[in-house]
Amino acid sequence: MREKARLWSASYRLDKKQIHLDKMNRDLGNLISPEMVSTFEKSEAARIAIAYIEQFSDRDASLEVNQYVYTLVEDFTLLEITIANAHRSGVLSNMMVGEYKAAKKAKESRITCVKRHKTADSHGRACILLSPTLYCC
Repeated sequence: MREKARLWSASYRLDKKQIHLDKMNRDLGNLISPEMVSTFEKSEAARIAIAYIEQFSDRDASLEVNQYVYTLVEDFTLLEITIANAHRSGVLSNMMVGEYKAAKKAKESRITCVKRHKTADSHGRACILLSPTLYCC
């Protein structure tokens, strides 16, 4: 009986390793390229989002925000932060407003640290760099 359990365990580990390697290969095939980033940054949606962000930064302007504008600016902002920092989405989704507001100035940008995320226990806080365009407070 022990021999069967040992063989089953060894077989399971091999299957698990193969699944892990297959997933890594699949993930490598899905990496974004510099050309994809450049295409995104030149896209009409990105230009519109940047125009809205510039309008929002004018404190005297009174703008009406609808769902389209909100979603467009939110998607653009999250994508820009993700591309600039190479974090997975969990770090951004766990960032608190207080952490955003407590960002420290570093040259022309701001750095904020996210305490709660998936690998915080092994890697510590995740630092996020925010460009002047993305940090307006």
